[in-house]
Amino acid sequence: MITNRRQFLGSAAMASALAAAPKLSDFESIRKEFPRATQQVYLDAAANMPLPKYTAEGMRRYMDFQMYGPGEGRGEYANESVRQSKVLFAKLINAKPSEIGFVICTKAGEADVVNGLRIQESGGNLVTNDLHYAGSVHDYVGRRKAGMDVRIVKHRDWHIDMRDMEKVVDKKTKLISITLVSNVNGWVENANAISQLAHAHGAYVYADIIQAVGSIPVDVKALGLDFAACSNYKWLQGARGSGFFYVKEELQGSVVKDLSYPGYVHFNYSPWVAARNTSADDFPYEAPAAPTGMSRGMSALSRTRANTRR
Repeated sequence: MITNRRQFLGSAAMASALAAAPKLSDFESIRKEFPRATQQVYLDAAANMPLPKYTAEGMRRYMDFQMYGPGEGRGEYANESVRQSKVLFAKLINAKPSEIGFVICTKAGEADVVNGLRIQESGGNLVTNDLHYAGSVHDYVGRRKAGMDVRIVKHRDWHIDMRDMEKVVDKKTKLISITLVSNVNGWVENANAISQLAHAHGAYVYADIIQAVGSIPVDVKALGLDFAACSNYKWLQGARGSGFFYVKEELQGSVVKDLSYPGYVHFNYSPWVAARNTSADDFPYEAPAAPTGMSRGMSALSRTRANTRR
């Protein structure tokens, strides 16, 4: 049986969990890591987690590198913290580090997927539902007005009926886009069934996992997800302005086309060079190798990109 957070909070399971919870003294030691929680009762972590001391300390050490340069281990810390964050997040969602990249926010990853699949240009359609994040649904309504075939399934008594999803998915469906745990009411999508539905029609699945990861177990392989993204500022106990992007390795650079071209041009004419290379263009282009060994066709996995905040 699928249970949302609201149902769980009112259940006998919640009562049992509270009975087995650590003693108050244990909570006090945890609370001290969250200064805001020492000043007030805070129950809105699903919207924005108060910044814990250990996150603030990590951010401070990274800023020391920006202020003072790489000496005294600062550069090593900065490089390793970036590398390790991918490794640890990959482990958290059962992915490979090569499948993880950085985005500025959840919707930036979602936009990379939707744009990279070229859904509108190919004459395909996108399926979502009204318990997906409202900012994403708004984006899809805008895309619909611009000509994309967007199909939005409406909830039934605040849950999504798989039969309604099945009715609108067809052979032209390119992507099913969902929120794994809805911010509206805590509804947990049956992502595995949705993935099976999508893959049976040759489509792919994107999941916004911002309300899930760090709160409930997330296994992208078991759920059959092709793409996922999340910001850090909720259950991951980070800050706004950064997040993670998951793209299944075999889809990088093939199924999803990158629409930006990172790197630096080398001008091949005077006065930029003393002698022009006659076998090259004036503006030679070469995609840089991905730092994690992945295809540069999905270069969004090694950069941050701006989009509407979430």
